[in-house]
Amino acid sequence: RLADLLAKTQGASIARRYEPLRQIGPGGPMEKLACAAEQGRAWLHDMPADLLIWGEASAENNTVLYRFLPAYAEPDGVVGAFGLGDVLDLPLSPGPVAEQVIVATTLAAAVRARVGPKAPAIESLRAVLADIPDLAASAPATLAPAQAASVILGLGLAFAADLRCGGPADRLEKALACYRAAA
Repeated sequence: RLADLLAKTQGASIARRYEPLRQIGPGGPMEKLACAAEQGRAWLHDMPADLLIWGEASAENNTVLYRFLPAYAEPDGVVGAFGLGDVLDLPLSPGPVAEQVIVATTLAAAVRARVGPKAPAIESLRAVLADIPDLAASAPATLAPAQAASVILGLGLAFAADLRCGGPADRLEKALACYRAAA
């Protein structure tokens, strides 16, 4: 489903890898996540690609967890940077608004790491952001509270990434409003 959404988006190209990225290795959950990220970045450099989207789907819980792994890590705490803990937690059928946020979040995560031309992806990101309603004021009622918070946070990251790509100054205000609403 995600590949179908992104296939229609200018500035995005899809390459599927059918080998699962597993959180294995010694240590606790964060160490395992870091090991998975190391493997994922090796795959990205081999392909080459800008972003790896991975996660877990649960038919039992009717949810999917998307993780975004840019080819090049940015320091923690940078506004609009995607870290290992940034996820979208959604129902298997999230609805049209959440699907727009998935596309915006994906473009935002990829455009910061993009090695080639960024303009088409930035233009697509701005077009998607222009069509998304103000989720900081009202999240989709179809989402559970934790899912709504994750969607709003993803939207905030997309606004911040657009600002860092030279977007309008109001992107910072919109990103901060999303961060506050998600908290």
